[in-house]
Amino acid sequence: MDDSLKPQLSIIIVNYKTPQMTLECIESIKAKTYGVRYEIIVIDNDSGDGSVEFLQERIDGIIMIKAPENLGFGRANNMGVSAAKADTLFLLNSDTVIIDNSIKTLYDYLKTHPDTGACGGLLLNRDGSIGYSTSPQLTLGHYFRAYIPRIKRKPPELYAKSPIEVGYVIGADMMVRREAFERAGGFDPDFFLYCEESELSFRIKKLGYRIMLVPESRIIHLEGMSGTKIKQKSEFIRIEQAFSRFLYFRKVYNRRYPWYLYMLFMSQYTVSLLRGAFKSHRRSEISYRMGIMHKAFRKYLAR
Repeated sequence: MDDSLKPQLSIIIVNYKTPQMTLECIESIKAKTYGVRYEIIVIDNDSGDGSVEFLQERIDGIIMIKAPENLGFGRANNMGVSAAKADTLFLLNSDTVIIDNSIKTLYDYLKTHPDTGACGGLLLNRDGSIGYSTSPQLTLGHYFRAYIPRIKRKPPELYAKSPIEVGYVIGADMMVRREAFERAGGFDPDFFLYCEESELSFRIKKLGYRIMLVPESRIIHLEGMSGTKIKQKSEFIRIEQAFSRFLYFRKVYNRRYPWYLYMLFMSQYTVSLLRGAFKSHRRSEISYRMGIMHKAFRKYLAR
């Protein structure tokens, strides 16, 4: 292919039963992104709801790939990367809306900073407030501090005015250098949902690259508020989230660390249970969370 026609950027979107959201996401890309040649690759995770036909009828020029089953986030993105033509990859959630020329902002940063392996922008909630965009590397201390308000750390997305190095950026808007992605081996297929981007970022950083938050880039994440409310999640999602944490600690550290994490969580829940001993609704909620954690750990041990 003539280099003047080759896309500079491959935008990869995984769709699973969100055809309208995916359509609106792609429309926002086309309306707001300029100054960079891009291709859009949509991986349909065996939605079985007419998503493929819906999108093909309404959008021209996208590359549509049908997965044979629901591959989850990481494996579906790996499939998208294998079809991508560009040297820069942008992994974008279907529940995002592009504002300004945010994709080009991330692209320019990655191209002008060869020491950066991946970067992401600020994810905004529906109301325009700054949402969950980054995280430090996941450690036992990370989860320990999360339950002690006095030593909670203020996340960089709330104060960063210029690019800042972080543990990882959320997979909802992850711009990654293809060379770094491939050298790291892509997403680990053992993860179905959650922690896959943090585990991949860990391997990218081991190669000597940096992971950066670029606050000049802002993207609306439609699920940014409700996605973090545990009461709105199905039991499957809750178990999968906890399971992925155990898997992450096994892969990044060693086989003892999932046990440490399990004991840390159960100890925290036990303390919370004792504090709310006289509140029946509180006891019920904590007991349920303990049950979820136990089921996730049993799944991890069986795996």
